[in-house]
Amino acid sequence: MKKTNNNKIILFIFSYFLIFFYAIAFNNATGWVVLVFISLVYLLEILTMLSPLRWIKVEIDETIYAQVGDCLPIKIKINGIGRLPMYYPHFSIELQDDSYKEISNYIGQERELFLQLTMKKRGLIKQQSLQISSRDLFGWFEKKYQLNASVDWIVLPEINPTRDLLIPKVDAILSQNHDGDNSFDIKGYREYQAGDSLNRVDWKASSRLQKIIVRDYEKFISPKWRFIFYGVASSNFEAMLSLYYSLYQSKYKVIEFTLIGEGVDDDIIDSVAEFALIQPLNNLVEVAIEKNEFVCIFVPEAVEELNDNIQGLGAKNVHMIAYEQLVRD
Repeated sequence: MKKTNNNKIILFIFSYFLIFFYAIAFNNATGWVVLVFISLVYLLEILTMLSPLRWIKVEIDETIYAQVGDCLPIKIKINGIGRLPMYYPHFSIELQDDSYKEISNYIGQERELFLQLTMKKRGLIKQQSLQISSRDLFGWFEKKYQLNASVDWIVLPEINPTRDLLIPKVDAILSQNHDGDNSFDIKGYREYQAGDSLNRVDWKASSRLQKIIVRDYEKFISPKWRFIFYGVASSNFEAMLSLYYSLYQSKYKVIEFTLIGEGVDDDIIDSVAEFALIQPLNNLVEVAIEKNEFVCIFVPEAVEELNDNIQGLGAKNVHMIAYEQLVRD
């Protein structure tokens, strides 16, 4: 590449001197007009070659909330910061391999560009790499400059389409405890009152006592449920987190959701941004569960130590769903 550029420079200089000696040799108006015109063109060409790309300031000042897989238009501001004249006949900026924009005859004025960017990785992104490049007037030489722009992007997990496999399992667990319905355990008997269901009438007792007697049933107290994502290090971490995030965004609005992992507090989720921050656990931690609390724990993969911990808490009120189990079923 360097040898090719050297050859182009030699050709560039040689062609100019060829026209220069032509004007001197023939000494006519046409020759001198051509020389002046070519000199101006070559001066412009030299300006394009000397204008450094580091004189271009690039800013991305938007705060973005997105999900993995989203394709979003990113607003980019460019502006020349050099004090000397600059000229870029063919200026381009590249945000990704498939996101590219070219500007013709850019002279450093402030411009706003929109490039499409596909969010490929979950997390809190503070820097985004870009590449700006330019070619000279004749397209002989190309310059490239790599830079990092400060950004404030929060990329959340994607809504996992396989959540439809998980929701029936979760519903089955939740339905194991009735939500305020009558049980079949009789609490006592009393005289009929207006509004009582006829299905509760004890006809044998009513016949014996000569008045309408109804049964009072025990009622289940609606249990307080909590869903916990327990982020053990696993190749299934992102997949299970995506499923858990999908549940968080679905119909279970009255249920408390907790994330346990590095980078977040082991508490009720306060902000959706915590789904971008969480990382796999470096070491296993104990699960803090209150007495009589109903809990469903979602894990990327089954861990024996966690199973032992759950058994100690009481398996009746604690359920665990592992990603491999879900895929296998």
